[in-house]
Amino acid sequence: MSIMIGGDKKAFEHTESLFKDLSAPGGYKYIGPGGSGHFAKMVHNAIEYGMMEAIAEGLELVKKDHIEI
Repeated sequence: MSIMIGGDKKAFEHTESLFKDLSAPGGYKYIGPGGSGHFAKMVHNAIEYGMMEAIAEGLELVKKDHIEI
């Protein structure tokens, strides 16, 4: 699991071991002040979902034209 953390820097430092235990190796990062982590994750998800939609639409076009992959 990847975790993008925002909020008070001292609070992050105090709880960093928790984030380290919960995430994949190197899978967490302190992003900045409150809301920063949520915003970074939101942008990441928007890009990821856009890519998945593009793949799905491409496969639908291939399927419609009866082209074998």
